[in-house]
Amino acid sequence: LAHFYKAGSIVSASKEQITILIAHRLSTILHADIIYVLEKGKITEIGSHENLLQQKGFYYAMWRQQVGERRLVAG
Repeated sequence: LAHFYKAGSIVSASKEQITILIAHRLSTILHADIIYVLEKGKITEIGSHENLLQQKGFYYAMWRQQVGERRLVAG
């Protein structure tokens, strides 16, 4: 619950300014305009959350893993 409150605060605080977020938990950057995906220190994918999911690359795999983990904890 605290994570979602914090993520909402980030979104509202960064509405009219450039904000750089570094995150392992993808739900933190879900609403970002542009997401840069790094693999081994190199940018491998760029796009919005929806666009990156459609590409079905590394971001998609990480998202599926995190969503799956959340479902296991909830269920």
